[in-house]
Amino acid sequence: MDDNTQQASPIRFFEMVGIGRDEMKNYTVRLNSNKYIDVFNLYYSNRQEAMEWIFTRKWSGKDASGNIYGKALQFIQTHDGRWLFVGAFSTTGEYRNAKGDQVYYYEEDLKFKSYADRTIVSFARNAGLRDLRTVYQLSSPRTDWCTRFWNDLTVSEISERGMPHDPFPGYSNVSLSLPELQTVLSFGEWQGALRAVSAIYLQTDRANGWHYVGSAYGDGGLLGRWNDYAWGDHTGGNKLLKELVAQEGEEYISNNFQYSILEVFNPAIDASTIIRREHWWMETLGSVRDEKSTNPHGYNTGKQYKNTGEGKDAGAY
Repeated sequence: MDDNTQQASPIRFFEMVGIGRDEMKNYTVRLNSNKYIDVFNLYYSNRQEAMEWIFTRKWSGKDASGNIYGKALQFIQTHDGRWLFVGAFSTTGEYRNAKGDQVYYYEEDLKFKSYADRTIVSFARNAGLRDLRTVYQLSSPRTDWCTRFWNDLTVSEISERGMPHDPFPGYSNVSLSLPELQTVLSFGEWQGALRAVSAIYLQTDRANGWHYVGSAYGDGGLLGRWNDYAWGDHTGGNKLLKELVAQEGEEYISNNFQYSILEVFNPAIDASTIIRREHWWMETLGSVRDEKSTNPHGYNTGKQYKNTGEGKDAGAY
């Protein structure tokens, strides 16, 4: 490497969005993270609920509050520890929600809208900024806060398609809501990884804990199968999922289903081997519906469990 090569200077978030040092006092920075709530997943799957959580000033029964002064620059933590910018907002009043929490009414500043849901920033935490649910009021006498945010809140990624995505985490670490699945299937890194394998996959209904075990093999690999679920009625042709959608609506799948990968295979592996493993997972997870049971559960049908995989897609039962 040429010794004269200089590393590019980081892009400061405040400079990029046009907020000067003298204007920072008019803003509050809010870094939203919680060890009990996956805020990033919630924002994908139910933005309205996520925004209410983000704009909660005080939770019922708790002393701690998160007052916002001036305009709020709201960020949520991504799964790799960075921060997604979700917008700049003014608060316009307060209300109490059904749980008794005090929540801000808000309106978005459209000046910053082109950066929202597209910009991920890095922020170097230190001993003075460990509480990630705290509001940082930049007009505070703690002027060192302004310096830290000015220097250390730097742009890491800007997506041209909208919501930035996590990099492919490895097959054993995939866990996606339907809105997340629809998003990542448009990115080349995810497409390549899912197309490259046959697989046993799992759908979990988070509302009741029921499972659906499926297999993907043949042309398109897991990518082709998950594309079937991502678009259309989200059932993949499965009989019991079709009944669920007919009863509850497609939004039930969007709001409650989680997609993960149980096992992957070289595409050269024969279908019968994959089907045998699929049946083993059905048995292990108890996903086959037994209508004679006093408490039937699971979304795999008995007909699917009996399928041998000879030229048929098991997920169509």
